[in-house]
Amino acid sequence: MKENFLAVIIHDLRTPLTGVVGMTNLIAVDAEQREYVASIVRSAEVLQAQIGGVLDLSKIKAKQLRLESVAFDLRGSMKEVCASTGNPGPSRGTGGDFTHRSRASGLEDR
Repeated sequence: MKENFLAVIIHDLRTPLTGVVGMTNLIAVDAEQREYVASIVRSAEVLQAQIGGVLDLSKIKAKQLRLESVAFDLRGSMKEVCASTGNPGPSRGTGGDFTHRSRASGLEDR
C-alpha cells in the first residue's frame, strides 16, 4: 500500500516537472539569460533523477524493479554533476581526474 501510494505521488511530481523542462527549453532568451535557463534545466533534470531514484526504491521494496544494462557517458555525467552543484571540477582546471582503468582490458580511458 505504501509503495503504491509512493508510486502515484512520484508520478504526480514527475509529470509537471517534465513539462517544466520541456517548456524551459522553448524559452527564447539572450546569451546571458541562456545560462540561467540552462541552470534551471540542469536543476530540474537532477530533481527528475532524484524522483526516479525514490520511485526505484519503492519498486525495490515492492519487489518489482527490473534491472537493465544501459551504456552511458560517465565523464559527461560527472561534468554535469559538477556543473549542477556549482563545483568547478576538472573542466575549470581545479583538479579531479575522471580516469577509468578497465580490469578486463587493462586499458586506460582518458
